[in-house]
Amino acid sequence: MGGTILEREDELGSTARTAGDGAGSVVLISGEAGIGKSSLVEAIRRVLPAEGRLLVGYCDDLATPRVLGPLRDLIGSVGSTLTRALERRDRGEVLEALRDELGWTDHPTVLAVEDVHWADEATFDVLRYLVRRAARLPLVLVLTYRDDELSAGHPLRQLLGLASRVGPVRRLRLARLSAAAVRQLSAAADVGADIDADEVFAITSGNPYFVTEVLAAGDATTVPVTIADAVQARVAHLDPATLESLERLAVVPLGVQPWLIEALVPAGPAALAPAERHGLLAVTPSRVSFHHELIRRAVVDSMPTARRMAANRSVLAALLARPGTDVSRVMHHAAQAGDTAVILRYGPIAAEEASAAGAHRETAAHLRLVLDQQPILEPRAEAKLWEGFAIESYTIDAPGGRRPGGPKARCRAAARRRAARLRRLLALAGRDAEAVVVAERAIELGKETPGTLSHALNNLAMALWQSGDARARSTMEESLRVALAADEPEHACRAYINLILYYLELPHLGDARRLLPEGIEFAERSDFVRFSRYLQVALGRCISRRRTGTRSYRPRRTHSTAPRRCGAPR
Repeated sequence: MGGTILEREDELGSTARTAGDGAGSVVLISGEAGIGKSSLVEAIRRVLPAEGRLLVGYCDDLATPRVLGPLRDLIGSVGSTLTRALERRDRGEVLEALRDELGWTDHPTVLAVEDVHWADEATFDVLRYLVRRAARLPLVLVLTYRDDELSAGHPLRQLLGLASRVGPVRRLRLARLSAAAVRQLSAAADVGADIDADEVFAITSGNPYFVTEVLAAGDATTVPVTIADAVQARVAHLDPATLESLERLAVVPLGVQPWLIEALVPAGPAALAPAERHGLLAVTPSRVSFHHELIRRAVVDSMPTARRMAANRSVLAALLARPGTDVSRVMHHAAQAGDTAVILRYGPIAAEEASAAGAHRETAAHLRLVLDQQPILEPRAEAKLWEGFAIESYTIDAPGGRRPGGPKARCRAAARRRAARLRRLLALAGRDAEAVVVAERAIELGKETPGTLSHALNNLAMALWQSGDARARSTMEESLRVALAADEPEHACRAYINLILYYLELPHLGDARRLLPEGIEFAERSDFVRFSRYLQVALGRCISRRRTGTRSYRPRRTHSTAPRRCGAPR
């Protein structure tokens, strides 16, 4: 389609004239995802006067936004003074250096900040500073954003209001393409009779990106309205090695720098050529990025959870191995990889950096992520985290600062877990009487949580059994009832196993035969394979004893039969 930008001539022309005049102003480009905001920004480069320059920074869809992220994207394209200020992340120094950088009267600048709806709080502060002064600078400040993603209290709304009040501002809301434009794109794509242009228009509603992707797939009849299938039609042409590399890059929510490419793609950028040829990636000397954010998201969404976590772990390892890595990026990938240790180590650092830059929402988000890991910390350290989270939540007026799962509840949960573990250790040490006392205490602590209560009852039953107490049977049966009633399949499976083993040792073969089919069926339905196999072995032993009439074996007692992947208390 030869770089043509259809039905955007008016918007492009007005922006070019504004830049050529050298007078400062603000241009607000809005529209839905895929509507062509980035294409319009890139087209500005082609119509700028020779003495002008285009600087572009990007806000990224990170779990917690990069502090001053779009401005730090300018490093390498701006002077050393601004570069040093951005590297130090001192807000006052950044503002002064940025004003000097953009004040060159002989070189008017178009500064475009893309996807401002994802900006961090410190970036919003800088943009407010520039909006107030744009009229006095040889600057056209271009902000792109998705207007359909702005909640009533979104900070971007305040920035838009400020822009309307203080100076010359031009609003460009991009519309979808007309049927005529889609027919023109279809003809330019040379897809022949394989695709009906009117059908393309019908299934895409004229969204430029959707149109482009459907035409590239080459078959409108098999492409649904969602972009994911259009992307998968391209991905299907990739060899396994290229697909693996593509998936690793897809979990990075911004362009991938050369050093990170080296870490994630052992064969180097050349290995990405098939993905580039199929229109998935844009490869340049300075970065590799997906042609559109929607492509990246479609690839990520198609990945099984295990592969997505593994890809994030690969990115995380590369980030941690590089000195001076942006901790907000570390936190994003640690959260996606489920790496609690990294979250606990870097979360407080990321929160401190965000706080120093005045990014209170990001500070609260980092602290919440740390606290959600339920860390076992020295009391003073944990109290400091909760105090910081409370202060930031109050600052941004977030009700989430008061949560039902707070420190008091987590202390009770920790006490329940430790009591259950202590009971097991005492039993293993042969101290059955003490194990009974501790197990009874665990029951008292666990009454508010059915899963923990069932586990504590099971532990008590095992201690009673080992000490020869007849209450073992009724306690095991109660453990099973509690787990089934609360829909706790893991604890129910454990109760089935220990109760059946208890019946076999008495021996109460009739009770064991009655309960075994029920337990096996329950374990298989709940997808606990190890439990099911354990019960099937018990069934075989039961049949064998029934035929021989002898106690040919002594069943192995189990304190916790759950595999470690189930997260069972040990």
